[in-house]
Amino acid sequence: MFSLARAVFPVLATLTALNAQTLTYSFQVVAQTGTSIDGNTITNFTQPALLDDSGDVVFAAATSAGQGLFTTDRAIVKTGDTIAGKQLTFITSPSLNQAGEVAFLGGFSGGSGIFTPSRLLVQTGDAIDGATIFNFYSGISYNAGGSVAFEAATGTGYPTGTADFLTSSQGSSLLISTGQSVQDKTLSGIGTPVLNDDGRVGFRGEFLNNANPNDTGVITIDTAGDSTPDLLAESGKCVGHKKIQVFGYPAKILSDGSAVTTASFNGGSGIFKIAPKGSGASVAIAKSGDVIGGLTLTQIGLVAVNSNADTAFFARFAGGQGIFTPDGVIVKMGDQIGLNTVTAILLNSTAYNSSGAVAFTVQLDDGSKAIVLGTPNSL
Repeated sequence: MFSLARAVFPVLATLTALNAQTLTYSFQVVAQTGTSIDGNTITNFTQPALLDDSGDVVFAAATSAGQGLFTTDRAIVKTGDTIAGKQLTFITSPSLNQAGEVAFLGGFSGGSGIFTPSRLLVQTGDAIDGATIFNFYSGISYNAGGSVAFEAATGTGYPTGTADFLTSSQGSSLLISTGQSVQDKTLSGIGTPVLNDDGRVGFRGEFLNNANPNDTGVITIDTAGDSTPDLLAESGKCVGHKKIQVFGYPAKILSDGSAVTTASFNGGSGIFKIAPKGSGASVAIAKSGDVIGGLTLTQIGLVAVNSNADTAFFARFAGGQGIFTPDGVIVKMGDQIGLNTVTAILLNSTAYNSSGAVAFTVQLDDGSKAIVLGTPNSL
């Protein structure tokens, strides 16, 4: 596992006060533009930071020499490296499982593929259940069992189809593709899948519906079971007294088969737990209009769900933006981190682990960008 013990940045002892029911946090800058990690000078952060349950941070960054994935003290992989005979020309869409293992999308001359730091898992040109991988979409999901769920364009040229796939040590399989029907609704589009450690995949489906072009839903597939797609909910469902108009992309599939997802409703957006039919009520976790820590949320961004099924998320409020839980503000624009002030929270996201720690990217008032690790203090 990666260790933070050799991090080159000191702890910056700023505490953010939350409401009475929540913790305070200590913040540590673990990477910053203009500084060097393992001989690579960081020029920008290109993807949301990742955080595992051991507290280790992994992030994608642009450097003076190219692109790479890094821990706080070393390069995991970078452009120019060769894996399975493929020299990497770009690196994107990292996914970190709770075992601390990384998978990512990488490009090479003539194609692209999904890699770990030591293996090529699948590449363009591979045929899976009769569907040939033409190109990969951004975003992959890597679970603790070493399986990866991903979305890809299929065919040999445009126009292409779209499908979600699973690859594992047991082989690769096509999960679902556009044109298929789920409970008598025909898929016109599918989204990037998320995969839990039990092998259950979830994704957003878009449906052919002339009466409602925004007809969407949350679909799950139990790849360890019969792999029959299950439509958990579709546009028009009422959750927490809100009638959902458009579903966003699920952030996590829980062990009970529920999906945590964003969705929009008339006048706002929110985070919802969508329960499988017959297994409990669906609930609103947080939504625009909620007041958290004295701030009224106006827009919900990306959501992180830890292995305890707790959520943290990016949200906007009048005059600013911050990282929240449903119970409190973790950090917001204008807060101090060491000697600097947070002027923006970048990439509209945070990572969140089972200890309540967060990792996120900020713009500081000295002009630098930084990855920040926030650790909850003991009560």
